[in-house]
Amino acid sequence: MSKKTTKKPNILNLDDTLDFDEYIQTEEAATSGMFVEEFLNTFIREYGFYVIETRALPNIMDGLRIGARKIMYASMTSSIRKKPEKMGVLIGEVFKQEYHHGDASLQNTIEFLSSDHLFKYHPLQVKGQIPSLRVNKVKTAARYLKVGHSPYFFMYEYDKELWNIKVEEGTKVEPEFLFPIIPMQLLQRTSSPGFGFSYTSFSFKLEDIIDNCVTSIINGTCNTLFNKQILRPEIVGIKDENIIYNESKESWYNVGEYEIDGDTLLITDLPYNITNEKFELLLNNYEEKFLIKSWTNKSKGDEMKYEIKFGAGQLKQQYNYKWKFYQKFNLFTKIKTTHLNQLDLNGKSILFFENEHKLIDAFVIRRLNFYRKRKSKLILKLIFDIDTLEDKAKFLKLILDGKLIINNRKILDIKEDLDKFEVTYEGLKLPISKLTKEEYEKYLEEIKELKDYLEYVKTTTEKEMYLNDLVELRENVLGTLKQ
Repeated sequence: MSKKTTKKPNILNLDDTLDFDEYIQTEEAATSGMFVEEFLNTFIREYGFYVIETRALPNIMDGLRIGARKIMYASMTSSIRKKPEKMGVLIGEVFKQEYHHGDASLQNTIEFLSSDHLFKYHPLQVKGQIPSLRVNKVKTAARYLKVGHSPYFFMYEYDKELWNIKVEEGTKVEPEFLFPIIPMQLLQRTSSPGFGFSYTSFSFKLEDIIDNCVTSIINGTCNTLFNKQILRPEIVGIKDENIIYNESKESWYNVGEYEIDGDTLLITDLPYNITNEKFELLLNNYEEKFLIKSWTNKSKGDEMKYEIKFGAGQLKQQYNYKWKFYQKFNLFTKIKTTHLNQLDLNGKSILFFENEHKLIDAFVIRRLNFYRKRKSKLILKLIFDIDTLEDKAKFLKLILDGKLIINNRKILDIKEDLDKFEVTYEGLKLPISKLTKEEYEKYLEEIKELKDYLEYVKTTTEKEMYLNDLVELRENVLGTLKQ
């Protein structure tokens, strides 16, 4: 279970660890009498840091662990960004990024990033059979699966110009983190153990996350009684009405659906954590103990239907004790409590959040800082683009006015004239077909548009930019869902 702490311990880098095989051969290890203590204080300690830093906890900025981030970056920079490829192609691209674990873990992560029942807004999509809500024990060889981008991939592609690409052993690998504009970890259901800092997340409605981000931007927090917006759990394959909040227990529950017809129980839906295999093993056990007479799975496609028959009067007798009845047939489950330990921007300091709203506040503060960086970079780029276009427009105007002759002249003489008119040589790269009045007027129009946009950027605050992006995200994604 996660430990609450107000401190932010730093995680050491494994580059300084001792080589265990060499150490145990030394005279010191054999004679010091401190071998167990040394082992625990050095090797286990370092391994704990390594697990937390590289495998257990996601980064607060993109909700990804290192392996998943490598997969995302590889899918952005390889042929997969254009069309689906065999999963082995993507796995191979990830190995080029100094990935030091097995391909099985990579396949599992790729499947997670493609599974709508775990991650409704999954960035990748797999063609082929992978685990689903009710059938989670599926193992298809990578050679039979293809991977491509999903319609939600763009949610990880904001502010690519701000990426800080890491370098390992002289090779460019993945960015330190990506720049989604909402905390993506609140859209996923996943967990991982850690040395005192485990991680468990749950999936919530996108519109609720956006609303809380907006509140945090405008009011400075979404975590007060006055500002807090509801965060409703969401699971693909589970009806919204079957996810219920119990105020007395301050917890969310997922309930199933059933009908009773005489001595027959029909179960038409089960909680999200009950697979077909798990439920059928339970029914087989009950049948062997004569707690039920028989059962049949009459499900078709995504429509669940289990028909369970009881002896005369047996179902009525069991139903008299409803709480035990619901427990017996797995008709409800409490939605997991989250443990939102995260790595901070430096990838080493550990952050702990008591609830999802505090995580949103922390994310928004950090994300706003990168909007400031985006604004500064964008202003510089717009100024450069305007200067470049004005230079080309001036070059064309000189030609159109007859002040610059380029036909039948030496290039050095032309460049002397350009120096005199304080124009760069970039215009000389234009093809003859572009040396026209129409092209000149087109440049003037583009310059006006860029200057108008530059003025807009300068007068738009970082908060306004962030809010505009959130509104656009909501319209784009929820609009996609409606189509």
